[in-house]
Amino acid sequence: MYVRRSQFRLPNRPQTPVIMIGPGTGLAPFRGFIQERAWQKEQGKPVGETHLFFGCRNEAVDFIYREELEKYVADGVLTLHTAFSRDQAQKVREHVIYFCLFGLGCAGNEMS
Repeated sequence: MYVRRSQFRLPNRPQTPVIMIGPGTGLAPFRGFIQERAWQKEQGKPVGETHLFFGCRNEAVDFIYREELEKYVADGVLTLHTAFSRDQAQKVREHVIYFCLFGLGCAGNEMS
């Protein structure tokens, strides 16, 4: 069996900015990255900007890590960009991350 070494990791220098995009397909690895950045900041290390673009269908149902992510925002560890494709009068079929990135006025928010 061949096991390939993963290249999916944080940069070696904590001050390097990071942009993470979680389009509703899984947030677990990004949670680990954010936790690592929070720990580095607690240790007094200079930490670069950390942005998470996160999208899903319904904020009330699908945004299950809301409190955790909002704490990182409040602690100055994370800038959170969200979009929820079904939380509006007109159903949006385009990808929610498209709305996050281009600010097209769906139920998107930025928390920093």
